[in-house]
Amino acid sequence: MADSWKLLSLKEAGVSLIDCVHKTPPAATDGYPYIAIPQMKGGWLDFDADPRLISEPDFVNWTQKAKPQEHDVVLSRRCNPGVTAPVKERTNFALGQNLVLLRSTGEVTAPEYLRWLVSGPLWWDQISTFINVGAVFESLRCADVPKFTLPIPPLPEQRRIAEILGALDDKIELNRKMNQTLEEMAQAIFKSWFIDFDGHTEFVDSDLGRIPKGWSTGTVQDLCNRIFSGGTPSTKMSEYWDGPLPWLTSGETRNPLVIQTEKRISQAAVENSTTRLAGEGTTVIAGAGQGKTRGQTSLLALDTYINQSVVALEPGSRSSSLHLFFNLERRYEQFRAISDAHSSRGSLTTKLLAGIQTVIPTQTWIRRFDQVVGPMVKRMISTQRETLVLAGLRDTLLPKLISGELRVRDAEKTVEEVA
Repeated sequence: MADSWKLLSLKEAGVSLIDCVHKTPPAATDGYPYIAIPQMKGGWLDFDADPRLISEPDFVNWTQKAKPQEHDVVLSRRCNPGVTAPVKERTNFALGQNLVLLRSTGEVTAPEYLRWLVSGPLWWDQISTFINVGAVFESLRCADVPKFTLPIPPLPEQRRIAEILGALDDKIELNRKMNQTLEEMAQAIFKSWFIDFDGHTEFVDSDLGRIPKGWSTGTVQDLCNRIFSGGTPSTKMSEYWDGPLPWLTSGETRNPLVIQTEKRISQAAVENSTTRLAGEGTTVIAGAGQGKTRGQTSLLALDTYINQSVVALEPGSRSSSLHLFFNLERRYEQFRAISDAHSSRGSLTTKLLAGIQTVIPTQTWIRRFDQVVGPMVKRMISTQRETLVLAGLRDTLLPKLISGELRVRDAEKTVEEVA
């Protein structure tokens, strides 16, 4: 820790804890979001993750005590105690049970620095110290959090640290929005050409309705070379894990593009399990999974082995990687419905996917789609890879900066080199 830094409790650092209302309001058909633990994902508040909506009177009641404001930090006390997420802008929402707000007065701790202060190894050391492990669920007591002791740099240095880490975060968010825009553009083109049939004047009747002359109908199986799922190597065999080979689970289909996997396996794992290799350009769909996972669709930007809850669809001669992916990605609700209706376990099986009916365009239109959309997807892959580098840099710098191990000027040089 730098000589000019002080070791202070959160209370001494001017950080207060604001507790939530300890009950849940009734759901409303419209109104204000009620952010609970499921909406705290990846260090952010996810307003797209189906938060409960509450009425305006309930919103007023639930925010009298704890009304979130910019630079506040939401802290989970239970289920995932210690997890935090910043309030990045002035957004009207109510705080769910077992969540609290941390707020700085700004006199000792810069409000924009607070989100970084309550992150990293030093923060988690304090969580380990004060965690209440005797309860049914591990939790944090509101009375204990203000006692957390952390190194506090001078205000000017806090602001510079927040600026460095915030700039990386802003670039990551910009990349996310850029990729979202590119994906939406590609989806719009697919819909225009292959759903609305824009650009056609002659049509014929088919079992799926009127389609452009020269096109045909069939099933998803007709668009594919192979449709298959994989398996999971034994978790009891340590030599099967942390190897050189990517291995994909159903939860990782949450992103449209898969450019890396969370886990890796060994060649021995491949040889002694039912996992199978899905190649780059293959569409993968979550056949099972909790919450919204089942039915999620991704395009592989790498070769990877897959588990039994992932269905891989390898494009055949009557489709292409991009045409097949955008055809299937838009069918999320359909996937959920057919798996609920036809599978006793609610699984989306290879057989169910293979039998889905679809319009089959001519190769001319598929090639045209690839030519227009291909550069967009390449840009998305490049941007997502850049985001991985930026996130890795941020996560490396964070603990070193807030502990004083790395000084700001050195961090700035590192960022400049990467940028």
